[in-house]
Amino acid sequence: MKNRIKECRQALGLSQNQLAFKAKMTTSAIANYGSGVTNPTIQRTETLAEILRVTPGYLIGWTNRKGEYLTPRKIVVKVNALIDYFVDSSKQATNERQAQARFELAAKLMEGYARNDELIIPVKEVLIHETNS
Repeated sequence: MKNRIKECRQALGLSQNQLAFKAKMTTSAIANYGSGVTNPTIQRTETLAEILRVTPGYLIGWTNRKGEYLTPRKIVVKVNALIDYFVDSSKQATNERQAQARFELAAKLMEGYARNDELIIPVKEVLIHETNS
């Protein structure tokens, strides 16, 4: 993990101080992760992955696929952009059809990522909220 945090941080042009500030962590914590002295918690790994624009699995070393770490909110933003592009929602689709299309697109975006209720349920809840508002 230590080399990957440093590699990703440097690729984005971030110093340890800047990464620590964005992640709401101490600079010493980032330095310890970067040198392999300690490993971050799962929550901190997810935070770092989001900031560094890679998957947690890449940071941990489980995969060589960097990818972008998609949070439920990011998935919804991508889905909404696709829906807006392909569907004139005010004329061509009912609210129910829009919700179904959004959920189907979200499922497509999540392909290749771990499929579990921890991700799918929040995405579905955000999609339902976005459609109803």
